[in-house]
Amino acid sequence: MKPPWLVLGPGDGEALRLRPPSRSGNVTIKVDRKTVGSPRLAMGRQRLGPGASIPVHLHEHQDEILFVHAGRGTAVFDGRRVPVRTGTTIFARRGVWHGVENTGGADLHLIWIISPPGLEEMFRDISVRKGRRPRPMTRDEFAALVRRHRMHVRPAGRPTQADAARGARRPAASPAARRPPRRRTLRSRRRSSARRD
Repeated sequence: MKPPWLVLGPGDGEALRLRPPSRSGNVTIKVDRKTVGSPRLAMGRQRLGPGASIPVHLHEHQDEILFVHAGRGTAVFDGRRVPVRTGTTIFARRGVWHGVENTGGADLHLIWIISPPGLEEMFRDISVRKGRRPRPMTRDEFAALVRRHRMHVRPAGRPTQADAARGARRPAASPAARRPPRRRTLRSRRRSSARRD
């Protein structure tokens, strides 16, 4: 049985490197069921390099707190963008779309706390231990992992509810993308085979 208390130093914890195409940096899991036997919450830290982000997502059954330990960036809530800096606390109740972007020129260091636990298991699934070379994930692989952990990630470019309320639409597709596919008739097949001969 694990002791009912624990003191972790700055370098302690399970250090993970997120696999591409994730641009969400590195994660260290500090407190969870595996590390200390915590049944009600999990806690860790995450480093986002300049330009990196935590994509807009929601948790079906978890509340999340993000504390900005160092740096500056932008918190995103369903289309609303709020500047954040060192010392800022971000709270997202379950079912709320949220994300974080590093808009500064230096690393953004976050502390995350989630209840009930589960986010840390998703991090383990989309990461490798620090020092190992990460194998890139396909979009389908990432989508399956997100679903398994009862999360949803908003695809880039998808309008938010706030955008829809203002009348905004998805980015327009190119004319070629809007055009229906050409049907190949027997006549067109004969013409193309005659050209090849």
